[in-house]
Amino acid sequence: MVKNTNFRSLVLATVSAVFICFSGFSQKSQEFFSKGNDMIKNADYISAIHDFSVAIRLNHKYAEAYNFRGISKFLVKGGADRATWQEVNAAIKDYNRAIRINPNYADPYNNRGVAKRFSNDYWGAIADYNIAIKLNPSYAEAYFNRGNSKMALKDYLGAVKDYDKAIEFNAKYEDAYVARGMAKRKMKDFSGSVQDNNKALEFNPNDIDAYKNRGLSKIKLGEKESGWLDLSKAGELGDREAYELIKKNCL
Repeated sequence: MVKNTNFRSLVLATVSAVFICFSGFSQKSQEFFSKGNDMIKNADYISAIHDFSVAIRLNHKYAEAYNFRGISKFLVKGGADRATWQEVNAAIKDYNRAIRINPNYADPYNNRGVAKRFSNDYWGAIADYNIAIKLNPSYAEAYFNRGNSKMALKDYLGAVKDYDKAIEFNAKYEDAYVARGMAKRKMKDFSGSVQDNNKALEFNPNDIDAYKNRGLSKIKLGEKESGWLDLSKAGELGDREAYELIKKNCL
């Protein structure tokens, strides 16, 4: 199994709202592409792979279908944290094909970076995010993902700068606030960490990582009781590690 991390989830460029110009594509290939999108939204990745494969057979130059089939292959086991090397490599092959067909298509670079990140190829991931950002300078998800790779390499200041950009282009980016709070805590900017996690909790009052991260930062600021309560809330929401952190930092 590909190693997961404690960082926030990496972001694939998926299909919450996809509008693509299909000029030159066959009507049938469009239909199967649309069906595949619906299957991804329903987390039915096996069916999505089938539909995108049919779309590709009908139009072998269909870069978007390769990209989304790659996403489906990456997630087919039920989530990125369950992907094996087989799923990761299969996804990368599809992203490569999408890029060969359309080198100016930013999404498969971002998605290939995600796959490389889960393979612990942080430098290769950063290289892909760089290209995605060059092609789309306001690509919030690519900045966020690049920040995560920099976190893994302990480049906390570089990560903060990337999370800054992600938030600049998406002011309600909950995950970016939490991740930036983590990076600030690593840099011993505990007040800044608390502020970022406060913001994340405005968007999602049940964000486990935000409570845990804020709690640890509060403890470092001497606010032991308040920090303890944050860790307790994280535990209440299902994070077992939170109770170990209470034992280590509060008792």
